[in-house]
Amino acid sequence: MKLFSIAIKDTKVLIRDWKALAILLAMPFILISLLGMALGSVWAGESGISKFDVGVVNADKGELAKVFITDVLKSPDMAKMLNVSEVSESEARTKIESGDLAAAVIIPEGFTKKVMSGQNATMEVFGDPGQEVRAGIIRSIANAYASRLSSVMIGASVPVGALIQAGAVPPDRAVALGQELATEARKASENPQITVAKGSLSRERELTAIEYYSAGMSVMFLMFGSMYGAFSLLDERRQFTLMRLMSTPTSRLTILGGKLAGIFLIGVLQFSVLVLITRVIYGVKWGPLPEVATLMAATVLATTGLAIFISTIGKTQGAVAGISQLIIQPMAVLGGSMIPLIAFPPWLQTVSKFTINYWAISGFRDLMLGKGFESIVQPALILIIIAAVFMALGVWRFTYE
Repeated sequence: MKLFSIAIKDTKVLIRDWKALAILLAMPFILISLLGMALGSVWAGESGISKFDVGVVNADKGELAKVFITDVLKSPDMAKMLNVSEVSESEARTKIESGDLAAAVIIPEGFTKKVMSGQNATMEVFGDPGQEVRAGIIRSIANAYASRLSSVMIGASVPVGALIQAGAVPPDRAVALGQELATEARKASENPQITVAKGSLSRERELTAIEYYSAGMSVMFLMFGSMYGAFSLLDERRQFTLMRLMSTPTSRLTILGGKLAGIFLIGVLQFSVLVLITRVIYGVKWGPLPEVATLMAATVLATTGLAIFISTIGKTQGAVAGISQLIIQPMAVLGGSMIPLIAFPPWLQTVSKFTINYWAISGFRDLMLGKGFESIVQPALILIIIAAVFMALGVWRFTYE
């Protein structure tokens, strides 16, 4: 009973401290929000090229210009990336200068007629220097279309020339026949006999930035939160309340057990609030409640053990605060709370397995991806082992003193 009284007393003291609550709850939520929104597109594997605006100056009005606009630029595949609008040349240049268009394509008057008659024709593409990548995409699309037209025209002109040389076709029919063959060749190119099927390898869904940092920041600040319980032990030692408590018929193990229970209770409350906030505001699906609660308990036990151990190796609150920074900050970085582990070289990923953060984040990641209880068995067991080691060292030092 005394053990629980000590635990509840420490919890009430922290709850009344609004500054501590702000650090333990507001700070992780702010970091989750900032990192999640800032790195969202990068985390999702997006190229960074969002849908952009393109202008077309169609002075030709011919069939080939219509094909380029309708079947190429406005095709279903391109529509996912391009917003295409037909504008005048002056309007196009004005919008590019103001940054409203990434690029513009000018199809000159007589373009279709020149191409169909075998003459040289030119499409002009100019872009915003500040959006060079997007402008380069439009140039590549225009070049691909021009190459296809050139291939069609060459394919049509060669047999016509051979027929004229053989005397099978009079020279005055050459232009008309060439245009007919070019039209048929172009139609055939639009419906090729050989097609390339689209496909991709399926892969496991990756976490979003919000999901990842919800786990990473929650674990990191859980470690900081556990130190508040450790500080209360030092405060009582400094104020001699611990000495008075130990002079009562209360064993040292009961006192330490109460402190451990208090730190554990504070950690559970802190982590539960962060899970609830991220679930309600950002829709983070942490996973089934029994599995989340199991892994959360194991994580809180590990951070509780670490906190009680650190509190026994420093004589003053300042010393313990310094030691905790030296341990928790590197552990947070190496364990993946700040930087995703995939960014680490293989040898550093091996080192990260010696941290609380690594196993906690790995377990929560699997739960968020829809995996079952079996996915958290190893992380939970390792976290419990870490908790047992640190608690044993802390109890030994506390009873030794």
